[in-house]
Amino acid sequence: MRTGALLPSSVGTSSRDLVTWARRAEDLGFDSLGVRGRIVHDSLEPLVALSLVAASTRRIELFLHLPAPSLARPRILARQIAGLERASRGRLTVAVGGSVDDTWIFTGRDGCTHCVTVVHVRGSEGPELDAVRYDLDDFVRAGADDVLLSPASGDLRALERLADLRNLAVV
Repeated sequence: MRTGALLPSSVGTSSRDLVTWARRAEDLGFDSLGVRGRIVHDSLEPLVALSLVAASTRRIELFLHLPAPSLARPRILARQIAGLERASRGRLTVAVGGSVDDTWIFTGRDGCTHCVTVVHVRGSEGPELDAVRYDLDDFVRAGADDVLLSPASGDLRALERLADLRNLAVV
């Protein structure tokens, strides 16, 4: 199972801070960085955030989580995603919320869907850390392909604590 982190693209994070955070995540060995495809007040638009990351990193995979793609204008979204895919040099994965396995099979697609899940990390010691360890173990057993760790803050120390947790998820 590969591990990544959710970008701190909300709550007033500046583009400069986001780029610093993304570069540090890549240096720490994370496999991916993700962003949720919804706009909340005082946040960077998700595709803008991923564009900044694509331009400032070399190898890390990018995840765009779309919990409700039907709310977007499909043609515009498709063009934006295609542009980001080119800008990232093929490092973009779009994760669609909900169960898509039946639809995947119904449309005649080969292979299987890619399982990506998010684990919210509220703290990094004691019972909170044990709960994250149990979650990671459960996701490994369930066959998750990727887990994105969601930090409690956008602080670089929080990212470094996530890197320590990341080592727990190595299979």
